[in-house]
Amino acid sequence: MTRHTKKTAPTITVVGSFTVDMMMRIPRLPVYGETLLGSSFLQAPGGKGANQAVACARLGANVNYVGVLGMDSMAEAALELFRQEGIGTECLFRTDEAATGVGFVLQFPDGNNVCLTDMAANQHLSADMVDRAASLIEESDAVLTCLEIPTDAALRSMELARKHGVCSILNPAPAIAGIEKLKGHVDVLTPNHVEAAALLNIDPDAATSADAVAIARTLREEGFPAVIITCGEDGAVIADGCGEMKVLGAKVQAVDTTGAGDTFNAALAVAIAEGKPLAEAVMFANCAGALACMKVGCVAAIPYRDEVEERFRSTYSAMN
Repeated sequence: MTRHTKKTAPTITVVGSFTVDMMMRIPRLPVYGETLLGSSFLQAPGGKGANQAVACARLGANVNYVGVLGMDSMAEAALELFRQEGIGTECLFRTDEAATGVGFVLQFPDGNNVCLTDMAANQHLSADMVDRAASLIEESDAVLTCLEIPTDAALRSMELARKHGVCSILNPAPAIAGIEKLKGHVDVLTPNHVEAAALLNIDPDAATSADAVAIARTLREEGFPAVIITCGEDGAVIADGCGEMKVLGAKVQAVDTTGAGDTFNAALAVAIAEGKPLAEAVMFANCAGALACMKVGCVAAIPYRDEVEERFRSTYSAMN
């Protein structure tokens, strides 16, 4: 699954999205025509690609980011974030045809959230732009992408990874039509249990984490060599050539689940790139994702390597 055998830090290329996220706490969803008072407004950098890139960097990887920003002032938040986190921006493109992406996150008292996003400039990431990152991908140990960018761009990143023997990881979020074209190019598919159901045209509202084993098995039969379905505090399910297994979650008192999935995916990519067995990589990712739920916000909540390793020891030591 990965060619990484060195003891040095792995290199991961993230092909993804950036948004400026605007977050607010609300007691419940408003009804039509209602004005509802919120609180704790926060504006911060986000987007699945940026979150994943930051998490990979904080977990010890060398990171390259491939994406598109607008020519506006909001793009400065991305440039500053990547500078602070030491993320490579050789293939960070700009466009004057759209604004930098924005997201609106509504957070509920129980820690859950709903999100609205205008991907804007992110939709201008093309397969040709990804081709310009081919040398970065060739020198990587893993490539991580999502579907907040055009499917053709995600596909090209997976094709280049496969061409160069690099592990390709696709987080199919949001779950959209057209994922069929990605079959045969993805090494590891990582939906949450709702997205996994949607990929198989199962009613996402009726899907539960209890269905994850059967859904993971079906997705693997559909042409994805390894499928990992995240199930929140219930952990994750793995389906690969060895069969299916459930991996216990790392339970925490959730404050805000925004960005937990992105942190999980980044940690998974880092662990796989370091050569960890898939089950151990998922355990490591469970711990990282759980820790990301303990603070408000996305980037601010992403943990560092020592925090994840400590949580790993306290959660899974009895199993080793």
